[in-house]
Amino acid sequence: MDDYNQTGQSEMTYSPERNRVTSLYAMMLAWQKAEPNKPCLCIDDAVYTYDNFMRDVQVEKEKLETYAQPQPPVIYRNSVYDQLTVWIAAIGAGLQPIIGHPDSDDTVRKALEERLKEPSACCDKADFGVLSSGSTGVPKILWRRTASWADFFPVQNEIFEVTKDTRLFLHGSMSFTGNLNALLAVWYAGGTVVTSAYLRPRSWLKVMARYAITHIYLLPTKLRLLMEAMPISKENTAALSSLRMIFAGSQMLDTKLMHHLQRTWPQARFILYYGASELNYVTCCTAEEWLLEPNTVGRPFPGVRVTVDEDHMIYVTSPYTIEGVACPFSVGDKGWFSSSGRLMFEGRGGAVINRGGYKLSVPLLEKKIQELDGVAEAVVMGQPDALRGEEPVAFIQCEPGYTETMIKKVMTKVLSVQEMPHRIIGVEEIPLTAGSKIDKRQLLRLLET
Repeated sequence: MDDYNQTGQSEMTYSPERNRVTSLYAMMLAWQKAEPNKPCLCIDDAVYTYDNFMRDVQVEKEKLETYAQPQPPVIYRNSVYDQLTVWIAAIGAGLQPIIGHPDSDDTVRKALEERLKEPSACCDKADFGVLSSGSTGVPKILWRRTASWADFFPVQNEIFEVTKDTRLFLHGSMSFTGNLNALLAVWYAGGTVVTSAYLRPRSWLKVMARYAITHIYLLPTKLRLLMEAMPISKENTAALSSLRMIFAGSQMLDTKLMHHLQRTWPQARFILYYGASELNYVTCCTAEEWLLEPNTVGRPFPGVRVTVDEDHMIYVTSPYTIEGVACPFSVGDKGWFSSSGRLMFEGRGGAVINRGGYKLSVPLLEKKIQELDGVAEAVVMGQPDALRGEEPVAFIQCEPGYTETMIKKVMTKVLSVQEMPHRIIGVEEIPLTAGSKIDKRQLLRLLET
């Protein structure tokens, strides 16, 4: 049966009996009633129960209902708690909220505001919007119905072993769709999400131990930061005996990181998934499968079909896409199927450096450099060159005791002449966006100096 809120817009109810979510706001109301004293979100020392959270949501909802919104609201808040309370409140108020990237500059924010004024930019069928997570330019607005995520929660929760007892650690802004989706899937199950307001991996370990986390969701960039902190915080390794699942996506792994994770937490399973903001989850594989076939992203999730054309372009057919997508759909990623039936990932179609006619795959070159001894993190970008068209430049964050000169000597033995970077730029740390992606804008500034 439909309810109508004060804005006069239809609000579907959530039925725990049939486990079908038609409103994220109603889902949280149901958990507030069923598990009022259970923590839904822990941020460092602060613990918020389902009841605490929804009481704050109601306050925000009443504020939103006191004035008419001329267009879908974009929520710019640094605090994860503020992002979520306002976002859920806006959904409850019948709006179509978008969590904006908090590190967006004024130019990007104004451009998004202007874009939302255009009738063609909005979608009446959507319940909320998300932003693409690229680190350059103005992000795209992608519209979703609740069902495009919620109908898949039972599938992904079974694969990632998420239950009401799950305590998941993640980090970063909820404007990153991977974070927002993972959090909502845990809340769907009635579990607890744990995070930190700080980019301090050593403090993450203390937070993880304090709440006896069972799951970690971090992109490989942050998993590497976590592993760098482990030698300094060995006491936290034993404290995390509760950890049983690590899952990651969106970026290529390297063998060094995979082995480090397995040595540190041998009791935990690892799953790598491949997905996209436009498509949701596409494929996944275990650590064992990845080590058998490095660069694989596994087999399709249930209900998802993947094909590869003669140009290696990946096409996906899925019922869990954003609005306006006609399947089969490609986001421009390339790959191929191995004899085992696993999808081997080559990277984004445009992630190629044409070095005088020799085409270099940026993800594969990054992986080769990343696996070298002494390299904590590596990013490869193309730099325009009058003679060759483009030249590869490597940004290297060295491990303690190593220098760029030492890394360069090793590179000459491992990389071909064509693969060898034209420039190697040492950085204290690789800059990340609020969504945990590489901040290429900052790296481009280093190229210009």
